[in-house]
Amino acid sequence: MAVSNDFSWLTARLAKIGLADETIISYCATILEADYDDADRKEALSSFILEAASNQPLSTDLDAFLNECIAWTHSLQQLASAALQEKRKQEIELGRLKEAEILREEQRRTKKNVELSNVERKKRQAFLDKYAYESDQVVDGDDDVPRNDNALKIKLAEQEKRKEAQVAHAKVVQRNKEALEKQRLEKEKEKRGTQKKEKRRL
Repeated sequence: MAVSNDFSWLTARLAKIGLADETIISYCATILEADYDDADRKEALSSFILEAASNQPLSTDLDAFLNECIAWTHSLQQLASAALQEKRKQEIELGRLKEAEILREEQRRTKKNVELSNVERKKRQAFLDKYAYESDQVVDGDDDVPRNDNALKIKLAEQEKRKEAQVAHAKVVQRNKEALEKQRLEKEKEKRGTQKKEKRRL
């Protein structure tokens, strides 16, 4: 697990024991970042430092230094873990917000559909009310039983609508016919004019 890309503490600590070389710092950081347990990490770090400092005496207790490095690594891991948890928490919260927005949008659509359905229902009811059953005592024969004129009135209304549509269609057809006839006459007139001009030239 990568613990951090900030090795300022490690750089300062290695400088105190006379190992401030960038290559040494980088290699120590790599060991501390590796997926080792603490014992393996200490062993690898100890071997490397002893080899790197073979030409000079260490100015500090090596074991104490290694323990400080391990403690520093743990603190960075905790910080990295906390940052990761915070990131996941934010992602979860963002997901919840998106889910809530989707739910609100679905509710808005549902409400709109219900409102449209209510409008259609009211229109239908208004139509039925217009031709609804009226108990006006229309009597059939001698039984003195009121007749339900609802179906009849609806049928008559539909027939009236069809008749209006037919009349409108007939008007459109007539207008088109008149327009075509007018166009034909204009072309014929233009043709006669052209023929007269040609005769004059001859």
